[in-house]
Amino acid sequence: MDNKALRYVIRELSKVVPSSHLVSTGFLMDLLNSPYNETWFQNKKRATGGWGQPYIGYNTSDKIDKAEEILANLCQELLNQGKEALYKFVVFLVKSYCRNSEVIKVELSGLKIALRSIGILDFYEIEKYAKATPLIESVINISSWPEISNAVDRILQSSSIAESEIDFQNVGNSCRELIISLAKIVYNPSIHGDKNNEGKTISKTDAIGMLTNYFSYTLSGSSNDEYRSYAKATHKIANMLTHKRNATKKDMLITVSATLSLVNLIGVIEGKFD
Repeated sequence: MDNKALRYVIRELSKVVPSSHLVSTGFLMDLLNSPYNETWFQNKKRATGGWGQPYIGYNTSDKIDKAEEILANLCQELLNQGKEALYKFVVFLVKSYCRNSEVIKVELSGLKIALRSIGILDFYEIEKYAKATPLIESVINISSWPEISNAVDRILQSSSIAESEIDFQNVGNSCRELIISLAKIVYNPSIHGDKNNEGKTISKTDAIGMLTNYFSYTLSGSSNDEYRSYAKATHKIANMLTHKRNATKKDMLITVSATLSLVNLIGVIEGKFD
């Protein structure tokens, strides 16, 4: 295989996974439970002269330089075994980075182009960690609500890689927490009232109580019941998914779609649209 193509892959891979990750505890722990541990260790010995101690005598910059050298050598060895062997390692590295960092999604377009240059055409495995395509289009700008914006990003990313019942339930819990956070932002007890329909004080986690009062104040008239019902139904859907046995991907997608629709609805009420 042309070394130019391999260098292209490594260059684009470094744009997705920072070299600093290669010396992080999370990555080294992932290595221990992977088929790449021994090969990485052997390459590290050759690069550093060490026998198991992690870069003794090296400062952080030097450690990263050595890790980049180790990565290049390992990628060459894997490519010698075949393009699929290299691709599996690339997926492993991207997965390790997403799991151990605060980054919830990565831009893979450049890396995919580079991988095509070595003959990789099926990107199903790595797409799980790509920037998620929104389930519904956002009609609002929530940049002034960074907590909500970050939560939406996490939900989109989590839902894009969810594979098991527990994953689906966790997405449901994230949706429920997002609704609570959104309610806290727009609800003001001194304006909207601090009591629910039963005369009880609305708690800081009572999303239904907060949003019911919010809608009653901000949208007066006969349509209030529909909006209140919508907020309540969305919260119930998210809560149901959190606890539902045998939760499915279909359940999760319905919940995420409904939750993002509620974010749109409240954003429109708050005037966050052009």
